Amino acid sequence: MQPATSRSLFCVLRISAFLMLLQLLTAAGLAQIKSAVITGTVVDPSGASVPGVTVTVVNQETNVATPTITDDTGSFTVPYLAPGIYTVNVDGSGIGFARYSQTNITLATAQTVQLKIPLKIGETAETISVVSQVAALQTSSATVQSAVNERAVEALPNITHNAFSYAALQAGVVPRGLFGNTMNTTSFGIGIDGRRQASAVGINGGVAFSNDVILDGVSIQGSAWNETAVLPNQDALQEVRTITNNYSAEYGRAMGVVIFTTK
Repeated sequence: MQPATSRSLFCVLRISAFLMLLQLLTAAGLAQIKSAVITGTVVDPSGASVPGVTVTVVNQETNVATPTITDDTGSFTVPYLAPGIYTVNVDGSGIGFARYSQTNITLATAQTVQLKIPLKIGETAETISVVSQVAALQTSSATVQSAVNERAVEALPNITHNAFSYAALQAGVVPRGLFGNTMNTTSFGIGIDGRRQASAVGINGGVAFSNDVILDGVSIQGSAWNETAVLPNQDALQEVRTITNNYSAEYGRAMGVVIFTTK
């Protein structure tokens, strides 16, 4: 093989390896952004599991549908969901059950919602509709967390548009140092010092800048003072979630976590 040909082949292999790595990193980042899960069990009127029925999870805001089928134990899991409001449809009409539809299921970032869906014997054209009235209880982990959703972001006054102001509303989160300086019309969070002031919050008694800050699945901590390197645009926020205790191992290096999710 000629030297020039060898060099060309080596360059092609390097580029291919880089593109494969980039694809893997992109997929990993997407999985972190779309980290919510809906799981559950489908049962008949006697409480026995119902295998082989189609379950479709629909995002009410985007109308994106994700179908799956219950396994031998009547269980189903739909992972990698973005935060939002969902409808779960169950079609058991092929085996003599009425269709089932549960709407207004609210999912937050990294939340797992567990459902128990009871099917009723009925006409194939009949649909049993259920509207979720309250947020589902988080039972899959002991993480202590709270969130401000898009509706609250739009309704609450925030004169400087500092997104960390929503984190400071949560129990156990206390402004530190010069955070108060960002609560006026002359602070724009420009430069390292401005970003330090804007992100100076302590969680559960911790000092400022001992927290992890995540934007759409990516840590945005600065390298100078561990301040936030990016100040999210308030108008782009879908949710601001603050984790204050019992967080999972992926957040183990921080006193607390502030997670920003954009629309």
